[in-house]
Order: sequence, then structure tokens, then C-alpha cells
Amino acid sequence: RLQDFADNAWNRALLMVLPRLLVLLLRWIAQVAFEHLALAYAILPEMEQTQKGDLKSSILGQETSWEPLRAALRTEPLVPTLKADGSVVFVKAHEALWVPPPFVELLPPSFLIDWFGLPPLAASKLGDSVWHPLWFSIRQIDKALLQQRRKSLATAISGHENPAAAAVRLLAALGMWCEASQPTPGAG
Repeated sequence: RLQDFADNAWNRALLMVLPRLLVLLLRWIAQVAFEHLALAYAILPEMEQTQKGDLKSSILGQETSWEPLRAALRTEPLVPTLKADGSVVFVKAHEALWVPPPFVELLPPSFLIDWFGLPPLAASKLGDSVWHPLWFSIRQIDKALLQQRRKSLATAISGHENPAAAAVRLLAALGMWCEASQPTPGAG
């Protein structure tokens, strides 16, 4: 049994350094180009986003702020994204876009980059970690972005080797995303 953090300076110090240790983990993942990203990110602790937008969690009864991780994502190339050829490259948070996983699953990365002007988060490589609150600190698709990139979407579709197939894949991705975000009938 762990001693109470208020009574044990060693345990308190370990807890205080945990966010910095996780920043080191993110740096290591990016530097060694670790291939098993789902496995690597699966060890991230549970986090919640507060109403103010901060990332926090309770570890053994102590509130912990994960803002050092978020700050590192803003200032260092730690966000795994897909290049046009499908390979992974790490970028800063403002250089990436979180897109619904069905988009990454069904549409080529080159299409998404042409459409949005940013590389998508490597959702297909992250497994369930794609839903970790840490990744929601990067830009996400919203109404303003969709309005702003309408012409880019038309260009991405018409520039595809098979525009009809690209349009069908886009509709399928939208359908899968809408289906996944709908509550299950009779649940809850």
C-alpha cells in the first residue's frame, strides 16, 4: 500500500515529475520513429478535459495537470501525422488536424492533405489511442474549416485519379462517422 502523498515526499515528488516523464516518452516515440504507435500511446494515463480546457486527472487521489504535455505538443514535433504517401511524420500540434478515424481509414492521406491543407493525425496507426483527450488539443474539423476549404474539396475530388470513387469514399466516411456518433437505440 502506498503511503499518503501528504506524508511521503518521495511519492509526492514522483507524482510531480510524471508529466515531464510523459513528455520524454512522447519525444522518444517521435525520435525513434516507433512503428507500433497504438502500443506506445496505450500507456498514456486517463485524462479529462476541464470546462476551461485544461487536461487533468486524479492519480491515487491527487489531482495532476497534464499541461506540460500539451505545451510540448505545441512547441515540439510530437504529433504523429500521415504524409501524402501514408508514412508517419511527427509535427507540432498547429501543423496537424484531427479528423474522424473513418476519414483516415477510407480516404488517402494525399486527398485529406489536399482538402484540409494539413496532414491528418495518424489515426489508423493509433488504435483506440486516437480517442485520447491529448489528441483533441490539436485542430479539429469544424463548420468554419469546412466552409473555408470547400474549393479545396472540389479540387481534391477532381484531382483524384477516379473522382467518382473519391466521392463515394467520402460519402462512406461521412456515413461511418455519423453512424459512430449516433447514440445506440434503447441505450442509456
